[in-house]
Amino acid sequence: MKEKSNRLIKQLYEEHKTYNPFLLAEKIGIEVMFVAFGKTPKGETVRFKQETLILLNESLIDKNERYFVLAHELYHAIEH
Repeated sequence: MKEKSNRLIKQLYEEHKTYNPFLLAEKIGIEVMFVAFGKTPKGETVRFKQETLILLNESLIDKNERYFVLAHELYHAIEH
């Protein structure tokens, strides 16, 4: 799995010239929203028809952890 994720990261960087998951989501057409989940989950990927939406816990708005959580959810959105 590590090799697969490393290949995906390299491919996304080569295509979009950024590692920033917020910019990547925008460039590949995935909307990201902060929502009031309470304590959990930190993030969730939602699919409806042909659209993919990533929901992040609003508690992450000012935390660097939001980048990790979004990158994790982007992987799910792209690979599943």
